[in-house]
Amino acid sequence: MVKGRRQHWNRVVAIVASVALVVGLMPLSMAAFTAEPALADEATTFPVTVKGGTANKATAKPGEEVTITANQPETGKVFVQWGSTSSDVSLNPLGETPAKFFMPDHGVEFTAVCRELVIEDIPSREYTGDSIKPEPLVYLDSVDLVTWDSKTYRYVNNEDVGTATVFVEFSDRPGSNSATFNITEADISTADIEVTDLVYGDKPDPTVVWESTAVTKTLEEEVDYTVTCSNANVAKPPSP
Repeated sequence: MVKGRRQHWNRVVAIVASVALVVGLMPLSMAAFTAEPALADEATTFPVTVKGGTANKATAKPGEEVTITANQPETGKVFVQWGSTSSDVSLNPLGETPAKFFMPDHGVEFTAVCRELVIEDIPSREYTGDSIKPEPLVYLDSVDLVTWDSKTYRYVNNEDVGTATVFVEFSDRPGSNSATFNITEADISTADIEVTDLVYGDKPDPTVVWESTAVTKTLEEEVDYTVTCSNANVAKPPSP
């Protein structure tokens, strides 16, 4: 009888042990199952907002690389750098466009910061017969001198007498401005003039060679100079 009771309690202990084992394993099984939401978080995307520019993605997942590009600013301004409300985002490079960053686990907003380009006044230049290419100083908001190596000058109508234009542009960023300057007539009073012997009544046809600091040029009548004659002291041929 005692022996039977022992076998009965042994079965009870075995059953309790089995239940305890199952209960002990449940947290591990549940932990493996609840890991799936982490995969869902990785698939979540966040918005990318760019003011004054564009992004190659409207939304992005955390850790994903995003490229932003500044738009062409209004005439007279130039892109300087990016502004951001997110201190935990690093742009590479900050002051250039396009720029890249890795998406954080929240939405981001960037602003293309532009400043006014101010070109110093260009004094009038005397006609030289060659292209005139001044390189005026350029400032940001009339305060900071522009020293970027990407700055270039482009010219229009900068050879003949009249109004010439110089454009300031940049090879690595959008933005430009322009200024005009005058090209004035040159003083040709020092030009060399050669005139061949004339027969009475003939109009002189001189050769006028003018030399400047840039070129030596044979001038063209009615374009570069005019000829006026006075025959008051010229002997007339004898009357027949």
